Amino acid sequence: MQNPISLTKKWIAEFVIFHSLCPFAKIPFEKDNILYKEIENPDIQMVLSCLHETVVTLDPYSNAFLILPPSSFDEYLDIFYKAELYLEETELNTDFQLASFHPEYQFEGYDIADKRNWTNRSPFPMLHILRVKEMEDAIESFGDTSKVFIENEKKMRLL
Repeated sequence: MQNPISLTKKWIAEFVIFHSLCPFAKIPFEKDNILYKEIENPDIQMVLSCLHETVVTLDPYSNAFLILPPSSFDEYLDIFYKAELYLEETELNTDFQLASFHPEYQFEGYDIADKRNWTNRSPFPMLHILRVKEMEDAIESFGDTSKVFIENEKKMRLL
């Protein structure tokens, strides 16, 4: 059986990049410029400690995935919101932002079976740490990103 980091890399390559779900994923992935950390203990203090350690030592990587142990989507959302709050309270949110991925991801207001949820479904619960400046630069060079979600919705409905 593959380990969580290997499975995450496979998911990025064979799902996210293959289906062009994120226009910014391919370059850092192919350059091996993503840091992956597996967190075996879902204790919130452990997660926040790992989040802090990761953001302060992220160089030279452009972004990171914190791979969490299996949990319900509600348990994961609690961790995700506390992680976002931590970035805000420490003012690290001016430099970093989080993206959310979970095997049972469900957008608010959508049915669990709605295929658009697959854009944020992953093999494991994950916190994706992104640099705000790199995202701003990528968006500026890409252009209007508001259409990405609409295009992804169409792709998921075709799968």
